[in-house]
Order: sequence, then structure tokens, then C-alpha cells
Amino acid sequence: MYSYLKLSKSDFIHKEVFWGGYQGYVKGSFAYFHILKPLLKCSMEEKCISPPGSSLGNHRYDQSALSLMIHTSGVNMTSRKHYYDERWERKYFQANPKVPSKRAIYSARASSSEYKKYIKTNETSC
Repeated sequence: MYSYLKLSKSDFIHKEVFWGGYQGYVKGSFAYFHILKPLLKCSMEEKCISPPGSSLGNHRYDQSALSLMIHTSGVNMTSRKHYYDERWERKYFQANPKVPSKRAIYSARASSSEYKKYIKTNETSC
């Protein structure tokens, strides 16, 4: 991936890793053009998203691509791990997903489906 994107691996040692999960972009925004569009382009090229010799033992595919796009975009972003603490539990969040909670983020694999109905997509617009 580094060679495909013409980047040096050494420039990214000890940098934050970003998890894909849910992402949101405003069409036409800086992040749309400098993170999402390059990420989509990379994901469509096997040599970028799945470089020769890659495996889950040494590569995280979409996570790797997303992290590199964020770091090279110039966007100042904090990974979600900074929003968690040892007291993180579902009970700290409003039952209604439209009502703001005191916590900044709720994220969980396969158990945050109550938010799906509020996400609008238009796959052809990218």
C-alpha cells in the first residue's frame, strides 16, 4: 500500500490507526475530496487495498487505507479510542438514538443497528 500510494512507511510509525466503522462525509467538503475520494480509489485497486504479500497478520486493508488517507489529508482528527474509558457502558447513552448522550461516541460491532435507519446513503453519488 505504501509503495502504491508513493508513501514512506517510516513516516507513519507510531501514528494513530483509525477504525472504519461508521463514517460520515459532507459531499463537496475538504474531507470528502481528501479522505473519502482517495479511499474509494484505493479500495477499487487491488494493488492498493490488498498489496502483494498482505494478510491479516501484517495488514488491515480498509483500516490501513483510511489511516493513511487521514494522515496525508491534513485533517486534524482524533481516533475514537480517545473517547472511551474504563466506565464505558451502554447505560451511559440515551435509549433514543436521536437524543444526545453525555458520551461522545457509541460504537459496537453488530449491536448498533438502531442507528442504521438514520443513515442516508446514495451509493451512486460518490
